Amino acid sequence: MASKADLTVIFEQDKEGNIIATAPDIPNCRVIGKTMEEAQAKIKEAILKELGCDPGSNIHLESAAPIVDHGHKHDSDCGCKH
Repeated sequence: MASKADLTVIFEQDKEGNIIATAPDIPNCRVIGKTMEEAQAKIKEAILKELGCDPGSNIHLESAAPIVDHGHKHDSDCGCKH
């Protein structure tokens, strides 16, 4: 029987343009991809591995928010909310 779990995955873009994907609910589950597609594939693989699931298991990523861009220097005028 298949089970369903909701996990948060955060996608950020670094200053070099790489996409960093992190699953904060799973310790050490962080990957880097050159594209969003590569980061999504890698984070799916990492989640399955960390949870001890079959590598062929289906996992669906649903976008809830835009990518977080941390590719600029933060200062008092940047407008970031963190």
